[in-house]
Amino acid sequence: QLWPALDALQALDCQGVTRIDNALTQFMANAHQPGVVIILSDLLGDVLPEPVLKTLAARGHDVVVVQVLAEDDIEPVLDGPLRLVDSESGEVLIVTVDNAIRSAYLDRLTARLETLETECARTGVEYVRATTAVPFEDVVLRYLRQGRAFA
Repeated sequence: QLWPALDALQALDCQGVTRIDNALTQFMANAHQPGVVIILSDLLGDVLPEPVLKTLAARGHDVVVVQVLAEDDIEPVLDGPLRLVDSESGEVLIVTVDNAIRSAYLDRLTARLETLETECARTGVEYVRATTAVPFEDVVLRYLRQGRAFA
């Protein structure tokens, strides 16, 4: 059932602000039997989902987090004065990016990625990091080849 699910996800029109903690809490309210839970997200929102991931795992779900990051998130090439628009909220931020700002951003990103990876490992949640530079099907196949299974 994985491929039809991926096709359905690809057909979705993504828009608006999301709160992954709210979405997962709503899911838990409706998921009465433990099962496989696959979370696909950049996980760059304001709220980190670690407490909800811990609860999902404690309820017997096999949880897999696939964090998908854009190449621009990992290696920002922005420089100088910029007008940035949040693709989810539409919020506009005027900034001047220099080496110090870029370095601070990368430090915060690295810390956040490490925290998420550490918390996933601590709670028994599988964690996979992917980039938009690699087709998602390749990420899934690589994951399956490592002896893990989504279902």
